[in-house]
Amino acid sequence: MTAENRSGSGADHRRRFWLLVVIMTVVGFATPALSIVALYQAAFDAERKRLVDIVTNQARLMESVARFDRRYTDYPAGARSASLLQLIEAHGRQIHQLNPDSSLHLLIGQRSHAGIEMLVDEPDAPADASTLVPWDDEKTTPMRLALSGQTGTIDSVEMKGRHVLAAYAPVPSLQVGLVAHVELRDLRRPFIRATVIAFSAGVLLIGAGVILFVSVGEPMLRRLREQEALYRRLFDNSPNPQYIIDPETTAPIAVNDSLARILGYTREELVKLPIAAYEAKETPGDTAARIARILRCGGDEFETLWRAKSGAILTMLINVRVIDQSGRKELHCVATDMTERIRAEKRIHDLRDQLRSTARANELGQMVSAVTHELKQPLTAALNYANAVRHSAQAGGAPQVADIARRTAEQIERCSEIIAGLRTYIRQGELVLASEDINRIVEEAVALTVGTSNADGVDLRLSLQPDLLPANVNRVQIHQVLVNLLRNAIEATASMARRIVLVETRQTQPCAIEVAVCDSGPGISPEIADRLFQPFVTTKRHGLGIGLAISEAIATAHGGRLWVENLDTGAKFRLTLPTATATATATATAISGEP
Repeated sequence: MTAENRSGSGADHRRRFWLLVVIMTVVGFATPALSIVALYQAAFDAERKRLVDIVTNQARLMESVARFDRRYTDYPAGARSASLLQLIEAHGRQIHQLNPDSSLHLLIGQRSHAGIEMLVDEPDAPADASTLVPWDDEKTTPMRLALSGQTGTIDSVEMKGRHVLAAYAPVPSLQVGLVAHVELRDLRRPFIRATVIAFSAGVLLIGAGVILFVSVGEPMLRRLREQEALYRRLFDNSPNPQYIIDPETTAPIAVNDSLARILGYTREELVKLPIAAYEAKETPGDTAARIARILRCGGDEFETLWRAKSGAILTMLINVRVIDQSGRKELHCVATDMTERIRAEKRIHDLRDQLRSTARANELGQMVSAVTHELKQPLTAALNYANAVRHSAQAGGAPQVADIARRTAEQIERCSEIIAGLRTYIRQGELVLASEDINRIVEEAVALTVGTSNADGVDLRLSLQPDLLPANVNRVQIHQVLVNLLRNAIEATASMARRIVLVETRQTQPCAIEVAVCDSGPGISPEIADRLFQPFVTTKRHGLGIGLAISEAIATAHGGRLWVENLDTGAKFRLTLPTATATATATATAISGEP
């Protein structure tokens, strides 16, 4: 079943509904019609038998009259004439009308040289009408058969413009034929009336049924069509690739535009391709085994690789559920393209590695700088003392003391040279800057931070001005500053009931951008606020006090500034950075020598 077939299933239900109505109509009319036909046939057979009985009995009666007349009559014209006269007179007294409500008539005829002479004719025949009819006239067939010595019945014979059912029998002793007939319309009239009544009742019942079906079924069909249209819209317009698989052929039954767009095919091309055409990880055997497992379990979620039409390899997460479509198993699959997410995670992983390396290098540089600063004065004093000892020893004439002091001074000078060389080595190198989107750097720094365990339970909010000018910065070092500020803010809220960290960006001047990190912690105590950015000054129990010093040094190296303000609840660290335009203007001014 294709997606177009699915879209027409509402029309299929509608066709089935009207087919049911047609079947009900046929059954509703056919049943009484067949019953009436069967009853009519039974009545027709009964009437045929009745006519045969009548004409047979009348023929016997006439035979009896003829035998009586032959024995006892003295009629001058003979016994036959007497018998016929009696029968004609009896007919005149309407002995033929055995049932007043019936159209039964008895006819008597004899053969003449010119045809058939009707001795007793139709009651409504004109008085002056000829009683002689041709022998081979179709209308005289029953009488001709009777005069030929046969007994039987015949139906649908036209007599005097009426179609009749006739029974005939001979009266040999009188050499006449006897015919009894009834009009078919009289026989059919009650059945026609019953048919009209039955069909009228059927029409009413079927009409009532149709109205009931329409009033109940049409809303159901409408809801079904609406649900199918909603499903079709959700399926076709879903941003996630979706497709329905035939588990037997592994070919798509239906696909949506998102799947075709990701793989680079049209929907018409894609529905003709089995999974193996774009599956880049599993073999057809692996796919068949997975489908069998899905059919047993009812669903699955797995990661695989697809090959697009262009040849690009995509990492896809597939969620599969088994659905029953009119008794047939189908696999409804929703795919998620993980390619960009995996690339982004790799970029973040690489950025974290770079950040850790840079942080270690910067911390080492700050530590060495601090150690250099702290050790330089004692080393200088030691050098002075050693020189004093040497001068005293020389003056007092103690060569050995002087020699030891000399050696001590040399070693101390050597330490000073090593420390000075290490400091020079760490400081060497040029700061590489580039035009960067500060909002993107902030988002990356947040992504680097939220993966830490102490970020759980923190409400991390972003308020980023969308139209910031690009800044001229070193991306990795600004990452380090922001990650350090975010981690400090998260740690500052550790003991608070409401843990909120807000990061804001805004254009403070045409040539400056500010990034602010606010937290809902206890704030900075006044005792260390002025010394917060100095090395080895920290509010943390196990901190080294290097991070903020490094961050301030990075901000200064970029031509910006980093400082802190206490809020009513918490602290706000503010970092300003020059825009790329401001840096370019300052560079041009420096080159031109203008004030």
